[in-house]
Amino acid sequence: MKRLVFGRYALSSSMALAMLAGCGGSQPPIGAPGAMPQTAGAGQARKATSSNDLLYAVSIPYVYVLSYPQGTLLESFSPPAQASFVGVCSGQSGNVFVTASYGGPSSVILEYTHGGTTPVETLDFDGEPDTCSVDPTTGNLAVTNNTTSYGNVGIYKGAQGNASYYTANLVGYSACAYDDGGNLFVDGFTSSGSHTYLALTELSAGSGTFQTISLGKVRLEGERPGRIAWEGSYLAMGVSKPPHPQEIWHVQVSGSGGRIVGKTKAKDIYHWSIQGDTLLSPYGSQHTDIALFNYPKGRKPTEIINDGMAGLSALTVSIAPTK
Repeated sequence: MKRLVFGRYALSSSMALAMLAGCGGSQPPIGAPGAMPQTAGAGQARKATSSNDLLYAVSIPYVYVLSYPQGTLLESFSPPAQASFVGVCSGQSGNVFVTASYGGPSSVILEYTHGGTTPVETLDFDGEPDTCSVDPTTGNLAVTNNTTSYGNVGIYKGAQGNASYYTANLVGYSACAYDDGGNLFVDGFTSSGSHTYLALTELSAGSGTFQTISLGKVRLEGERPGRIAWEGSYLAMGVSKPPHPQEIWHVQVSGSGGRIVGKTKAKDIYHWSIQGDTLLSPYGSQHTDIALFNYPKGRKPTEIINDGMAGLSALTVSIAPTK
């Protein structure tokens, strides 16, 4: 494990973490994709507590739970049998929602309390779920559906029951994010002839119809658009245009138009998450690390977490509900 320094916190390379009880059988070595945390000492797992902020890092076979901002790997848990983890988001209560795919026409969304490893709610989903977002004004949960034949967005009222599904003027759906007013933004792409173009849509609070947010014709070549997040006064929108690395555009939305008011460029970001003035992203050639950057400055990582995790696909910070 690499040495990490987060302000006044430090992790020593002599520290290793216990493999969780119940995860029997042989395990791949530390640092290999699919590896589980192991211990060289007391053999006792460190447990996440409800009084501290936590970082949830998703891979296909596991969700890893780390302390935040210290970056200590605390524990991990697996998806239901035959399922694969895909995406993750958290709400104001600190509860965490993880999207899990069965690779078929139906999947599930799993809800965990802050620091919990057993689902307290299982929501059925029609399609292949990817990203999710929680409305801070209502507690509604939105989940993007990225099937190859069609796409839509499922919204669960109060993060419970069955989803209502909405379609937008998109050929492919990428990610979703609520702003602080309960408006839902979904990015993706449209096509014209042999070309694909970046697209942004909005489902206004109380509305049942998506409207297109004009960004001009931004052509995509070989890559889909990236994650999005609401940053108080603008929408942070990931854009990939090979051979250039992904950028985060700062999009100010007014009516049916979106204006780019700034950009963040950071080294090798992928399925990132933003927490205050920190940008977090899976990192490394196999996405086995987590890199932290100053936001919105970006550029090079300020810290890298390397703790034997599997290839990571999504991150979220769960704020302790007592705060």
